[in-house]
Amino acid sequence: MLLKDIPIQRKLMRVFLLISGIILIVTSFSFLIYEVYSFRQNMVHRLSTLGQVIATNSNATLDFGDKKAASEILKALKAEPQIIAAALYDVSGNVFAQYQRDANAVQFSAVPGRDGLIFNTNSVDAFQPVTVAGRRIGTIYLKSGKGKMYERFLLFGFTTLAAIAISLLVAYFLSRLFQRNISKPILDLAATARRISVDKDFSVRAIKSGNDELGFLSDSFNDMVRQIQYQSNNLKKINQEIDKSEKLFRALIEHSTDMKTLSTVDGKIFYASPSTTKILGYDTKEILDINSLEIFHPDDFSEFIEKRTLLLQKPGRSFFCQSRLKHKKGNWLWCEGTVTNMLHEPAIAGLVANFKDITDKKTSEQATRQAEASYREIFDKTSNAIYILDAYSGNTIEANKRAYEITGYTQQELLKNGGRDIFADHQDYHLADAINYFKKASEGQPQTFEWILKKKDGSISFIEVNLKKAIIAGKERVLAFFGVINERKKHLLAIENLNEELE
Repeated sequence: MLLKDIPIQRKLMRVFLLISGIILIVTSFSFLIYEVYSFRQNMVHRLSTLGQVIATNSNATLDFGDKKAASEILKALKAEPQIIAAALYDVSGNVFAQYQRDANAVQFSAVPGRDGLIFNTNSVDAFQPVTVAGRRIGTIYLKSGKGKMYERFLLFGFTTLAAIAISLLVAYFLSRLFQRNISKPILDLAATARRISVDKDFSVRAIKSGNDELGFLSDSFNDMVRQIQYQSNNLKKINQEIDKSEKLFRALIEHSTDMKTLSTVDGKIFYASPSTTKILGYDTKEILDINSLEIFHPDDFSEFIEKRTLLLQKPGRSFFCQSRLKHKKGNWLWCEGTVTNMLHEPAIAGLVANFKDITDKKTSEQATRQAEASYREIFDKTSNAIYILDAYSGNTIEANKRAYEITGYTQQELLKNGGRDIFADHQDYHLADAINYFKKASEGQPQTFEWILKKKDGSISFIEVNLKKAIIAGKERVLAFFGVINERKKHLLAIENLNEELE
């Protein structure tokens, strides 16, 4: 918005100037409309009067056919600078006499127009009857220019713009003078609120500027600050009283499934949650007799001690670790969690450990890695080239080593161009057909076909392609198996050539 994010002083200034400008523009526009209407009416009256005078003086010349006298009457219009041209038509509608201020400036109509005034872009045409004893004997034509009107409007425009500029300038200085009475109390109130918000100093009070609405606002603001200060002081006292018990309660969640312990700097456990005894197999008395450093696996011990030593120098900080903890039966459980230094807190005065059992997760990850290794071994050592393609875009997601060997492209090149370079139009093999095979395969219809494979070095090989849709990691893919059939194709071509020779 126009006035949304600007200071209130500028906002008031713009409002004053905007209102003043709108009023001035509306007033000037009203005067302009009146000026146009007035000038138009004056022009109509002047041309009508002038036409009547010329018609009265010309009726005798028309009646007696005296063209010379008629021309002399029209030449008298030189005294009227706004008249560009004039003509006198006889009763038959022919030009009887004419006058032009500039030679050949106007092309007169062969016949007069209808009686009345016609306003054109740059001129006004007036046609008026010439009568004798109520009998029409001709028509007088007057052509008046609008130059005077434009000059007058231009002068009016300059005068109006000057008046608006001067008025806005005066309004600007007056608004600067008077808006301070409104903006200053508001700015003072805003500064006070900002100081309270930033410095949290509730002893600050707003200065009252008067008994108007702003003064009432200042009083209300001060009352609100007093109430906040009173409530803040009470809240601090309450927080101090419950701080110790609250921190202990939050540090030790009795019903959590994670193992939570409190230990000293030496590693002596002085609190263990029920889940700790349940997961590690010790009862409460046994766990409290154990030093927490003794249950860590030897291979993980040095890393844990290093992190713990650094933690003791940083009150309130934590570190994350994964380690194997010894079960009462002697087996090792994979656990992960954080240790937080809360020695500086009187209510806790210990190291807070929060661990959870991830043995099943670790076992699953190990099985996954083994399965992936087996998959990669099979994937890379198969004799056929294998491509994993996106079912929608057709881009190559992954390819095995055999694919790089057959095509001559590197892994980065195949993944970059999506494998499209190896498929191209070649004699009877058209790319549109390959796209159609892929589309059918992506819809769940397995496809098998022969194709020409274009290698990186430009050579070609005959391949047999098998396409099949598959869901891999929850995403729709198309598996493409390429087998080189150059020898088979060579034998087939030889047989075809032999058959042709026999025929």
